[in-house]
Amino acid sequence: MLLGVRVSDLKIVAYVLVRTEIGGEYDVAHYARSLKPSVTEEALVTYGSYDVVVRLEVNNMAELDEIVTKLRKHQLVKETTTLVASV
Repeated sequence: MLLGVRVSDLKIVAYVLVRTEIGGEYDVAHYARSLKPSVTEEALVTYGSYDVVVRLEVNNMAELDEIVTKLRKHQLVKETTTLVASV
């Protein structure tokens, strides 16, 4: 238990940093939100090294893999980096 909560009951929080083709950031952010709305907490267009930041809350690593794989297959996505938050 961690602070009175079973670790197995906690959701996995991950941030996916996305680089897109020029001008593709809004399409990719919209696509990310539509993948699995129940777990896609946010998909924001950003300035800087990455074009889109997606915040996910998933039940397990298999679910995370499924969503990230779908996101990577989008034709406007050039590169992703996934950060899994620590408990």
